[in-house]
Amino acid sequence: MNGNLVSLTRREFLSSGLSAAAFASLGGGCLTAPAASAGDLMPLGVITYSFASMPLRPFATAEYAKAAGLTSLELKIEHLQQDAGAPGGGKRINKFAPELRAQYDDWFKTVGVGTYRELRRKYDDLGVKIRILKTAIGREKCREGGTADFWCEVAKTLGADTITFEAPPAKGWAKTGPFLAELAKKHGIRFGFHNHLQLRPDTYAGPDSIFQYSKDIGLCFDIGHFVAANGAAASLEFVKRHHDRIFSYHLKDRKENAPKIPACPYGEGDVPFKELFALIRREGWVVPGDLELEYSYDRKTTDAAKEVARGAVYLRQLFKEVQS
Repeated sequence: MNGNLVSLTRREFLSSGLSAAAFASLGGGCLTAPAASAGDLMPLGVITYSFASMPLRPFATAEYAKAAGLTSLELKIEHLQQDAGAPGGGKRINKFAPELRAQYDDWFKTVGVGTYRELRRKYDDLGVKIRILKTAIGREKCREGGTADFWCEVAKTLGADTITFEAPPAKGWAKTGPFLAELAKKHGIRFGFHNHLQLRPDTYAGPDSIFQYSKDIGLCFDIGHFVAANGAAASLEFVKRHHDRIFSYHLKDRKENAPKIPACPYGEGDVPFKELFALIRREGWVVPGDLELEYSYDRKTTDAAKEVARGAVYLRQLFKEVQS
């Protein structure tokens, strides 16, 4: 292998066997851009999904986050790829029409790890930190051909310490667990499962849960969805039981025990944010939280960035009350 490692295309990377240690030598350490906070124990950020309703162009999600007063991102892969110059307009890749998907696949073959290193510099210049990368790395098709290894190294060079994806079903734990454990050990990165309504208080309670495979397998805990499915009190008990496996939170408001009622503006639902913040402060846990905008709003009078900003103000105020 020649010395110009950052110029490797994705295809070359997948056949190179490039180790995590070698990749780290290219400058894959963490960014130091400050993150807006709800308190020292919960740095606040936003998942870029929150801005899906707004015009998308390269680096738009970073600009929208900053407009909302937030500088830490959980960056969805389709927004990352748009920033990298991919066709598709920042839309979900698995929803592409066949012709567009073919164009995307041809483009992706030419992309190298160095492309994302250049993006890292641009994010740094913009004053945003990519703390989490959300991909489809848990899917079966990502386990072949080195695709998962590639995305682990991309995440690290962006400055992320965690990759998130949708929670795998229990019937797949025996395959997914060892696979993720090997990746975590090889690349020095964590994996957090994002839940929807399927998560129950006892889902990960047994000794045979997927957590057994590695300390770096955990949760991107969507407390709003959990409250909608199981209730507010149950969410706090779940946090107490699994706090060491919660790598980040998705922060949205929802009515409790009402899975068919959609998300609502912050402060109008039953998610026990204040109690959660009090618990985190009392126990001294340091865990980031990302706002996820999912409720409906009047797009004639406001936009997603303004609504995220309102949510951040609301959450910071609650944390301030807990600290007083």
